[in-house]
Amino acid sequence: MRILAFLALAFMMFPGGVLAETVGERSVLLVRQGGAALLRGKFEHAVKAYDEALQYDKLSAVRKASIHSDRGVAHWRMKQTDQALADFKKAITFNPQYPQVYNNMGNVYMDLNRHKDAVKAFTKAIDIAPTYGVAFNNRGSANFELGNLDAAVSDFSSAVRYLNLNAVPHNGRGRSFLSKGKNYAALRDFSRAVKLNKTYGMVFLSRARTYANLKQNGAAVKDFTHAISLARMEPQLYFERAKAYQGLNKHLPAIADYTKVIDLAPGNANAYALRGLAFGLVKKYEKAFSDADKAVELDPTNPLVYLSRGKTAKRKGDYDNALDDFKTVLEINKEHGEALKLIAQIHEIRKEEEEAVSFYQRSLTADRFLSGSREGLKRLTGTLPGFEGEPIGEPVTGWILSKLPDGKFYVYSAKHPKIYGFIETYGAGEPKLLNWEAKKGSWRGIGTLRYFAGMKGEGENAIPLEYSAIIDLKKNKLAAIEPYQWGIQKAKWKWGNGTVSVVDPDGMTSEIKLKKKQVAIARNRPGSSSFTPSPWGNIWEPPRRSARAKSRRKKAARKRSRRKKQKSILNWIFQ
Repeated sequence: MRILAFLALAFMMFPGGVLAETVGERSVLLVRQGGAALLRGKFEHAVKAYDEALQYDKLSAVRKASIHSDRGVAHWRMKQTDQALADFKKAITFNPQYPQVYNNMGNVYMDLNRHKDAVKAFTKAIDIAPTYGVAFNNRGSANFELGNLDAAVSDFSSAVRYLNLNAVPHNGRGRSFLSKGKNYAALRDFSRAVKLNKTYGMVFLSRARTYANLKQNGAAVKDFTHAISLARMEPQLYFERAKAYQGLNKHLPAIADYTKVIDLAPGNANAYALRGLAFGLVKKYEKAFSDADKAVELDPTNPLVYLSRGKTAKRKGDYDNALDDFKTVLEINKEHGEALKLIAQIHEIRKEEEEAVSFYQRSLTADRFLSGSREGLKRLTGTLPGFEGEPIGEPVTGWILSKLPDGKFYVYSAKHPKIYGFIETYGAGEPKLLNWEAKKGSWRGIGTLRYFAGMKGEGENAIPLEYSAIIDLKKNKLAAIEPYQWGIQKAKWKWGNGTVSVVDPDGMTSEIKLKKKQVAIARNRPGSSSFTPSPWGNIWEPPRRSARAKSRRKKAARKRSRRKKQKSILNWIFQ
């Protein structure tokens, strides 16, 4: 996907000072007309004006290079890529040190999917102008298309440095991080891009997908809704929002979105399968099985269609048909963790404990973090399985860092057995846990786990990166990952009212909402700072209590009164 196309293709009109050179007045007028037409989108008029301007023999080489560059942009905007390249190459012959021309040439190569040539052109522009942020951004896009994600992140980071008030390079770097599986880093960039440009539709879609990856479905729904408002006929957006709704257990809005997907793309088997699942969850079983059967008809080799139909059958109590569907899933993918877990649950319901334990264990072998399987084993064996993997370094205050076979790193703690979280590295080397801090006071239940996140740079210029994972002990989740220190530069953390603000060493700010804001209630009583004396004397009226509170107080008073009035036998004798 092209990024920063309009910003990149900066055409070069004559500055006022340059026009002091003697050229025909007609030539100057034509160049101005061409530039004005280019700005208004009248590209044919622009080409015609530039053609006529180039007929004048007394133009300097620099002037000719500028006109060829602008005409090349006009050709590019009309999809005339051959003519555009010819103009850009001609401009270079007149002025080899013209960085904008190399940048524009790179954009044409991008359109032609000649990404390696584009990288060379953008690199030439950067060699001539080392602070040319636009060229860095566009080279980042080319590297992204080539799958050179580390190079893309580096280029977009340079673009952010030189174009710090532009949302586009933040979005590009965020997409690169997202492709690397670094959701928290991507989320930081997308949120900054939104702050810089609230009308930038593409970034809302990118951030929505990141929220969905992190299972922050409420935020995902909001961003998908914004993206849909800009592209109402795109079925994929409705599909992804529907899945986010299902993550919130909002099945009716999910059904509405899946219906929209089916209207726009009638052959979408996944939409039928998941709409059927949603119908089952609201107990509309006839519609559920109708959708499920349609999904199987459309895509009989898709495990999702059988999984969804099986879940509906299981929910209805039809365990035999549910097992048949789950076993079909295993025929397609024998290591399908979700299907193995659902089979285990049916065996557990039928009191077939040995089979249930076996299938729960197999499901955790397929996916050690699969929700429900660990809890199932605890019910049957009395022991909650851990998240043990290959340990990295020493534990820190009970927190353990482990590595998966695919190279991902995660943390867990025996003290908090329901919590695990994936941490992200941003440089060379394996991560290492450094410190755990449990917050106190109003932030009780929140902790920060600081860790080494790799070395940035090479050789003597390399610096260590430290980040902190914010862990919510009450909600049993890793809430965010934010910079702590880069080399000797520390990030600035501010714990506010329900929100923590982090300013990284580059000056970029992130805000993470962790709790609801606490509203302070001022009590107007004597001795308090907000007390205002009454003009009729220091009279303080206690705060009003609800009717239920008053009733409880009256009952308590009656009980106390009865206890006081009880008399002993001696009282009765001597009264």
